[in-house]
Amino acid sequence: MVSSILAIWQGSSNTNVQSDYNGHKVIIDKTKYKIKTDSGYAYGYTYPLSLEVYTLDHALLSYLRSSDTVAILFDPSDPALQYIEVLRFDLAQDDLPGLGITPGFVITQANETYPYSVVSCANTTYPTIYLKTNNASKIYNNVSVSGTISQDVGCVVLSAPDWQELIQLKDRLVYGLYGVME
Repeated sequence: MVSSILAIWQGSSNTNVQSDYNGHKVIIDKTKYKIKTDSGYAYGYTYPLSLEVYTLDHALLSYLRSSDTVAILFDPSDPALQYIEVLRFDLAQDDLPGLGITPGFVITQANETYPYSVVSCANTTYPTIYLKTNNASKIYNNVSVSGTISQDVGCVVLSAPDWQELIQLKDRLVYGLYGVME
């Protein structure tokens, strides 16, 4: 059900529609954008041009690339958990392994459904991507942007008020890791 919602949200089910972004060939492949890079293909639900409102510090990308293992942290009680599940699956199956990075999962609080270690950004032992929803907002180039990509000690935090923007932040991070976006 979540994948069909994402397909509807993206608004396209065409295959092999091509364009170009920043010197990279972009193909719409069913429900995702598939972008050819020197490291392989980067996948996302959002066209890169739409993500330019989100700032991403290059130091955060270097931090994530500094290890052959990256943890994916989430709160099992997050109201957008079903979408976070899709994003962490994408990160673990396509995005991080394509860069030679082994993903792991950790949670913010103990939960019977998830047998993962409980960690915080202060005590994580690997570079960590923290996926979460909240009510954050800021202004960037006179445009109100609710979601942010920031650092909290050992975490690169993707924080958005809703699942739609969290998807965009995940795509922005992946496109940055693959060199599609500066």
